[in-house]
Amino acid sequence: MHDAVMRRNVALMILMVVGFMLCADILCGVAFRMIEGYPWVYKSNSVERNKRSSIRISSPIYHHDLASKRVDLHQFWGKEYALITNSLGFRDRSTRDIQSQSEFHRIVMIGDSFTEGVGVNYEDSFVGIIDRALSLRHIEVLNAGVCSYSPLIYWKKIEYLIRVKHLQIDEAVVFIDISDIQDEAKEYRLIDGRVTNAADKLMMANSNNSGRG
Repeated sequence: MHDAVMRRNVALMILMVVGFMLCADILCGVAFRMIEGYPWVYKSNSVERNKRSSIRISSPIYHHDLASKRVDLHQFWGKEYALITNSLGFRDRSTRDIQSQSEFHRIVMIGDSFTEGVGVNYEDSFVGIIDRALSLRHIEVLNAGVCSYSPLIYWKKIEYLIRVKHLQIDEAVVFIDISDIQDEAKEYRLIDGRVTNAADKLMMANSNNSGRG
């Protein structure tokens, strides 16, 4: 009887923790989008936003990315943090050059804004903390995560890094986020091997239909 009660209490505690984490993740995602908007959307009517968010660039293969070798200061909820990218456009501690091959075991992490580490310096992000710890064991950690990524983008970006950039990747760690469900369902589509915005696809379809008329 006592063991059954303990198991039930442990299960309830786990459910509460998971529920809290999911709610916190949703609220943070909503708050980020309300405050920051969508800096990765590149359209003709978004010139001013593009100027302010020029470190965030479009990608013809996997929709959007970070510009390489940049140092930008950003504000998040009144707190300033540095957004630094290396030669691959990955968030990093410095604008260092990353070789395609490494003498060390290399781990590439990819995810959305949580993996990118929005709001904190790279060293304080969870990827930065893992990077620092594993470097003592001669393991290289790279952060390919960017705001509003989704499974389609994870796939196409990793594929691009391997097939086009010939980047050595010994392990790829994908951090699935609850917002990926919405992004995958509503935001992105795969057309001719390229990730596009679902709204852009609808606009193109409407334009083609108008042209036929």
